[in-house]
Amino acid sequence: EKEQEAIFRVVAAILHIGNIEFTKGKEVDSSVPKDDNSKFHLKTAAELLMCDLKALEDALCKRVMITPEEVIKRSLDPQSAVTS
Repeated sequence: EKEQEAIFRVVAAILHIGNIEFTKGKEVDSSVPKDDNSKFHLKTAAELLMCDLKALEDALCKRVMITPEEVIKRSLDPQSAVTS
């Protein structure tokens, strides 16, 4: 039963993530959740996945590149955030 509940939580989170819309952020080529409805779906998805809200938002709105020397975080424009 715990496995079934975990599967339902993941599926519900994916559906909520699919309802998040993005708009341009303050920085060049950055994105943020578009409105309160999108923020609601982001918050609900984070709760269902039992993860940090900011970490989930960063995962959707930023690209991380790891090189031997450093870790580079790059903001995604709204269209790229949707497809990520």
